[in-house]
Amino acid sequence: MTGVGEITIPYPPPSPPCVKLYKKLSSSFANVGSTLSLKVTGSRLNNAFIAYYKCEAKGLGCGVEVKEHEGCYRSVMGMGTFGGRNDCEKELRRMKECVDGGRKGKSKEG
Repeated sequence: MTGVGEITIPYPPPSPPCVKLYKKLSSSFANVGSTLSLKVTGSRLNNAFIAYYKCEAKGLGCGVEVKEHEGCYRSVMGMGTFGGRNDCEKELRRMKECVDGGRKGKSKEG
């Protein structure tokens, strides 16, 4: 898979419960090109990205990051802003970094 803004979607295969979401993300990505703006909250591609990463976050100790993103997302979609911003880039990036770090740790254990 190719880049997401200045970050990349993980190369390792998704965990078994997340395969379907990964395929949806892959096909959505192919339809719009090779980049995703993390500042676009609520787009189809952004939502596919979020669904996949929330699935991968289960069991990786990323609950805080997921909750922070969910709070931001609800606020932006409902009121238009969160902490003076109209996007959830920071929270989404933190969630992605936690998941990617957790996946690397798990692959080293196995």
